[in-house]
Order: sequence, then structure tokens, then C-alpha cells
Amino acid sequence: MFARIRAQIPHLCSEGHTGRCGDWQQFACRATSDSQKIGTRGTQRPTWAGSVGQKSVGSNMEVKNVGLRKAALISDDDEFFRLALSSLLTARLGFSDVIETETFDGAVDALSNRSDVEIALFDLNMPGMNNWQNLRTVRDCFPEVRVAVVSGSKARSDILMALSIGLHGYISKGLGVSELARALQAICDGAVYLPSFLPDLPITENEMFAPPEPETQPSEPMGALDDLTSRQREVLEMLVNGMSNKAIARALDLSEGTVKFHLSAVFRILRASNRVEAATSGSRLLGRTRAPG
Repeated sequence: MFARIRAQIPHLCSEGHTGRCGDWQQFACRATSDSQKIGTRGTQRPTWAGSVGQKSVGSNMEVKNVGLRKAALISDDDEFFRLALSSLLTARLGFSDVIETETFDGAVDALSNRSDVEIALFDLNMPGMNNWQNLRTVRDCFPEVRVAVVSGSKARSDILMALSIGLHGYISKGLGVSELARALQAICDGAVYLPSFLPDLPITENEMFAPPEPETQPSEPMGALDDLTSRQREVLEMLVNGMSNKAIARALDLSEGTVKFHLSAVFRILRASNRVEAATSGSRLLGRTRAPG
């Protein structure tokens, strides 16, 4: 699996790949290489769990404070980057468990069913991340979790949006291992991390002269179906059909906490203050008549 991923990366690192690997990429390559060396030097093969599980580390990796922290969550559809970041979180920051998901809905399921997640890291360019309101809802529903974006985007608007909705950091994927570890450590320690290049990014004319937006904008149109994740749309359809949270949870095989999260996100996107308003707006979007009751 990882050999296939590496074959698609045109650079050469210390593990023999073609081209040049970035600092954190070499870190992941060493982890991958260690996982394939079984018995050659009497080392034990690391255990790389599927989407959820504890990550052991190989003998060639620098290990610091493993097990001092509880769980971290990575939500990113780039499998190679998840491997690199997971290795960093266990080996450098001491997390004993790293949960990996490749969709936003998967991250919500994990957060709703785990009470030991200390930090959650989200990529902007993955399924379900088509609306900033989703991350805003994560902050509201899981206030004890440190939430940050780890993205390849260097857009000033993305960085400022992350800050405006109350996230605890915005980390560039272009950082090296040491810088990335320091950024994550700062967030875990309670600081808000912003990239050092932010002051150098050009300010657009709209950013310079736009007046501050009011907290509520009742005249702003409600969101569209495209603003919802696939799971949120399923929940909305069942809400429109008059189903209770418990019935929705049973039908989708979710916990009630996960259903409540998705409803909160739907309410925010549709700018609804209660179930009736959400169901009424949802029925218009779905082009159907809402079930009575």
C-alpha cells in the first residue's frame, strides 16, 4: 500500500525515493521503511492500525514521551500525510492513540464516540469540508477539544476565517518536522498558532475596507444542499420526515450524540433556530412536503 503511494511521489529521500522528500515526508518514509523491515536487525515490526488505534514506532525513529497524552484525531484524505502526522504525534508529542479519518463525517463519528480526544486536526480539501460552519460546529459541540486546520492552502482568507470561528490554530503543510512539532505542541499547551508568513500575505481591497460583519445576519439566504455533507443531508431528510433523534440514530447506526452534532450543523447552515424551522427549510430544499407532527 505505502509502496504504491511512494511510487507516485517524484522525489528522492534518505530511504531511496526519487527526487527530494520534505522534512516531515522523510519522517513518514522512515516509519514506512521500518514497518517493512521484519527481523533484519532483530527489531519488532511496528503495528499500524487501520483507521483507529495505537501506533507503535520503529527502532530508527526518535521517540519522546510516548504515552504522556491521550488521543489525537487526524481528518485528511491524504493517506501519506496522515501517516507522517500520526508518526509525529506519537513519537514527538507523546500521544498514545491517533484516530485517522478521511472524511469530515468520519471525524464527527469519532469525536462523538470518544471522550479522550485532546486535539483534532482537519484538512480543508477533503470530503465534507465544503463549509466553514462545520468546523464552527465542532468548536461549539466539543469545546474541550483543541481544533486546528492543517492545510496546504496559504490563502489569507482561509487563515483569518479559521481564526474568526474560534479555531486554535492554522498550520501549513509546508512546515518541516521540527516546526510542525512546535506548532502542535503550542496548540496542545493552550496557545493559538498562526503561520509566521501571515503578515507578509497581501491584503485585498475588500479586507482593507470592509466593515465588520454583525453577529447575526437574518437577511442572508439560508444554505444550500451542497453546503451539507452526505451524512447531514441524510439527517435532514429524516428530520423532515418527522423522525426523532433516537429514531435517526437507530436508522443510521449512529449515537444520539453524533446525530445531535449533525443537527447542530444543519441548523447553523440553514440558519434555523429549532427543529421546526430546520424541517420547514429542509423540505423546501429537498422539494417535498414536510410530514405532519
